[in-house]
Amino acid sequence: MPSLNFLPTLGEESWTRDSLVIIDRLFSYFLVAEYSQSYIYNGKIASMPWLLYKYKDNINKLESEIESTLTELYERYFIETSVLVTIDSDLNDSKLFIIISITVKDIESKEYTLRKSMDIVDSKIKKVKDKL
Repeated sequence: MPSLNFLPTLGEESWTRDSLVIIDRLFSYFLVAEYSQSYIYNGKIASMPWLLYKYKDNINKLESEIESTLTELYERYFIETSVLVTIDSDLNDSKLFIIISITVKDIESKEYTLRKSMDIVDSKIKKVKDKL
């Protein structure tokens, strides 16, 4: 289950190449990362909160930016990456419902898929659920 590169973690795994751990951790990091949290990597942090803030008034652009950001992030670790994002909105209530599907292939050609749905209210992530 190895990925192309090691991923540093703050848990007991320390540095890991386990594809399942990397898929899950990258997504978690994406949800909580702040765009400006690093001077060294300024402008290169994959951050869902930043994308929600920046593109809150343009749903189509938000959808494409989430896809491209996650594709770029996961391509650092896997030989193949496919990201699909679907957004439904209720602009009257400032609510979004986002479904993200990420499929990757590791260096052993094993394929893994992560599917999540998110409830967004006023550009803030309120709930994240596994999507079957």
